[in-house]
Amino acid sequence: MPENEKAALWLIENVFDTLDLPFVIAGKNPSKHLKKIAHKNENVCLVENPSGKEMDELISKAHIHLLPSFNKTGIKIKLLHALFNGRFVITNQAAVEGSDLASFCSIAGTAFEYKKIAGELFPSAFSDGEIAKRKEILEGIYDNHENAIRLMQWIW
Repeated sequence: MPENEKAALWLIENVFDTLDLPFVIAGKNPSKHLKKIAHKNENVCLVENPSGKEMDELISKAHIHLLPSFNKTGIKIKLLHALFNGRFVITNQAAVEGSDLASFCSIAGTAFEYKKIAGELFPSAFSDGEIAKRKEILEGIYDNHENAIRLMQWIW
C-alpha cells in the first residue's frame, strides 16, 4: 500500500536516522526503493511477505509499534491489530481521528516527538495484564459479532 510505504520511508528517514533502536518493517511486496533505503540503515530489518502467522508473531513480540498516518481515512486496521495484539503504540492524531483509540496510544506530531516517546517507552515494561485490560475494553467497542447485529438491525 502506498500509504504504508510512505510511513515506513518517513520513519526510516526522519525517526530512525538518529534513533538507536531496532526497527522492523514487515509487509507485502516492498518496493525496490524501500528495500534500498531500509538496507542502508543497520537498525532496520525488512521482513518481506510474512505469512499471517509470522505477522501476528511480529506484532505480538514488538515492544513498540510506530504507526504514523498521513490521511484521516477512518480507523486503521493495522492500528486496531496492534492495539489488540501488541504492546505500546505511537501514532499521530490523523490515525485516531474520529475514534476513541487515542487513550490507548501515545500521540506524536513530529519526528522529534516519535523519537522522544520511543526512547521513553523502550525501557518500560508492558505486562500481559495491560494487554488483557486493553483487549477487554476494545472488545466492547469493536466486537465483530455485536457490530454485525447492529448493522443488520439498522438495515432491516
